[in-house]
Amino acid sequence: MTGPPTDLASYPYVGADVLAVADGPVVGLVDDLPMQPPGANPSGLSLAEYGGNHVVKDIGGGRYAFYAHLQPGNPRNLAVGQQLRRGQVLGKLGNSGNTSAPHLHFHVMDRTDPLAANGLPFEFDTFTVEGRVTSDESIVQGSEGPVPFQIDRAGAGPRTNESPLILDVMGYPPAP
Repeated sequence: MTGPPTDLASYPYVGADVLAVADGPVVGLVDDLPMQPPGANPSGLSLAEYGGNHVVKDIGGGRYAFYAHLQPGNPRNLAVGQQLRRGQVLGKLGNSGNTSAPHLHFHVMDRTDPLAANGLPFEFDTFTVEGRVTSDESIVQGSEGPVPFQIDRAGAGPRTNESPLILDVMGYPPAP
């Protein structure tokens, strides 16, 4: 963060490209919800708005990838039924829906409706563990907003065909 926690411009990764994790068609798309101001959980959202602007992709084998909290708009003119290849941009990282700070919510699920689906385990081909947040308590917001947290770098390094653990801080190679 580079400024006040209540200013979207303080988060340098806002607007970063969000990439498709696998080949497959778009099966769900919402792109018309506003960005939320960071620093507090929004109120007055309907349950259907919790994921904010999002894309759901069929990645095969009865699995669906959910990418949530994207920016409004549709920079790639996606449409339901459109085929995407792994690594293609599908949106921009934002802060829409039920979120108090910009981030990408990603998970794999067993059906197209994120509100009715069960989450499924998944693993990444490659990533790097940059370190680990030292405790759950260290990531709780202070009264002045988010505060820096300690990262233990012991055990950092590349990983292959694994699922990251809670509190892991990860890095990913550039898209192919």
